[in-house]
Amino acid sequence: MTETAPESEAMVTLHEQMVQLVEQLQMPLLEVSLVISKYTRMLSERLQQIAAENHERIPALLSEAWPLTEDALSGDGKDLIDIEILMRTIDEQRMDILDTLVRSVINMEQIPLADALIVLRGWEQAVRMQLGQSAGPGQLFSPFDMPEDGMEELP
Repeated sequence: MTETAPESEAMVTLHEQMVQLVEQLQMPLLEVSLVISKYTRMLSERLQQIAAENHERIPALLSEAWPLTEDALSGDGKDLIDIEILMRTIDEQRMDILDTLVRSVINMEQIPLADALIVLRGWEQAVRMQLGQSAGPGQLFSPFDMPEDGMEELP
């Protein structure tokens, strides 16, 4: 077993538990997007802070959102979305459950910040691709569908 094997297993555990919960709760794209955004921002900011304290730089793989494919932005964007209406229709309890799961697995598995951020960047990429393909507000409340190869692709 290599030194990185336990971390790799912990990353897979985080991903698998998130997939199971999102599928079980049939979480809408918008709600998953909000939770993932929160964690990518928090973890990225903390890593940037640690790097600055140590006069280091964070690689783009961690500090920037992963690129999208050409076909990811196929939504026509014709429907204007009233963000206030959307925010009133989200299920905060469902989002809290996903939030708690992410935080708990990261803490219990003692996943390093960079490894946790790698997992969440993959989710962020999948969320952004589905958001880009949304043709209207109704699709934001379609269940999020994590691609089968969600943990295997790095940019």
